Amino acid sequence: MRHRLHLLIVLVALAACRTASSGPHDHHTALNVPPAGASVAVRLDGKTVNVDVAAVSADAGATDVPLLRLWSAAFPSEDPSHLRFDLVGSDGFHPTSRPKCTHLLSSDELAHFRIDVAKHDVSIVDGLDLPGCYRVHAVVAIEATR
Repeated sequence: MRHRLHLLIVLVALAACRTASSGPHDHHTALNVPPAGASVAVRLDGKTVNVDVAAVSADAGATDVPLLRLWSAAFPSEDPSHLRFDLVGSDGFHPTSRPKCTHLLSSDELAHFRIDVAKHDVSIVDGLDLPGCYRVHAVVAIEATR
């Protein structure tokens, strides 16, 4: 019984670490996700463009950037409306690997996504109702397909 109580205390403490605000390194250690670098690789038709997330921020000091702004920085003349998108975490995670997140994202859906400048964690804004597996941590790539 004492062993189970001790295990429960450890699990509660770990859960608290995941929700506490911390620096970028603590965040990824708590999630067991390798930290992302400064750029995100944006891929289409075998071409890769590395985009520095902080550099595309229109607002000085902004903490997050719309994902479509990364797309525009990488492929400014390519209309994203007929493409489908997948996100890749630093640990190789793809949302489509989960049963609840089987479809690739449309550009309309991607327009609701923002990426944290420091941690590269993706959030969904404006009330788009998608499962949690689309909220990828430490994004290192956006892959587009026709």
